[in-house]
Amino acid sequence: MRRVPLIITSILLLPTFLFAQEKPNENKAAKENKEESKKENSNDFGWSKRVSFIVGGGISAISNELYQDPIVDKVNNHVQIEELQRWKPNLTLGISYTPFVVNTFRKISFIEEGKVVEKTLIEYYPKGITFSLFLNPVSVSKLSENSLSNTVDLGLGVGYRADNFSFLVTSEFFAIRQPRAYFIEQYLDKNQSYVVDGQVQKAFDINDNSIFTKKIAASFGIKFAYTFDVIRSFYASSQEKK
Repeated sequence: MRRVPLIITSILLLPTFLFAQEKPNENKAAKENKEESKKENSNDFGWSKRVSFIVGGGISAISNELYQDPIVDKVNNHVQIEELQRWKPNLTLGISYTPFVVNTFRKISFIEEGKVVEKTLIEYYPKGITFSLFLNPVSVSKLSENSLSNTVDLGLGVGYRADNFSFLVTSEFFAIRQPRAYFIEQYLDKNQSYVVDGQVQKAFDINDNSIFTKKIAASFGIKFAYTFDVIRSFYASSQEKK
């Protein structure tokens, strides 16, 4: 009879003991499920790569007739005006959008618990037609210079992208200071001196608006571009914090 209370007490405490043993396993399973769910959610199948920052370099042909800054010949004081070259190299920053994403399979081998394990990975990346917008911030501070290497204010491009590399056909528009039409007509190939108030001028001020004006020009060319994964890195960081 004395053993009856002991047996009853043991029966009552048994569920508590079993629950205490199972609880860590349940927490572990929940943690594993959470990690798997987090891993699945972090894989956006390449969609975050469709919009990317890019740097592009190439060459283009100017469609407008542009002129270099006029100078004065030191020998005879005649005004000399020469045309700018039609071809110009450029290096600009931009942003691109690629609508389509494709996948590829890649096999890897690694050592796990002393055994060689093979695993097939599926990688997703943008590929196909791509659209781009170029903007050169350097040009904002150089609008008064006839520099053809940094004169792109705005550029548009369309082309083909494969992962991080793109080939684009572009049209670019830039602002540049140019001699006014009357000045070109009067002094181009005329072998004349520029005289003001009876004084022969031996130099020109590029900021003189009576001689120079700002002109919008266009060019068409090609570019090779490389993608910066800034947007994807930001997206991955935001997923890790969840």
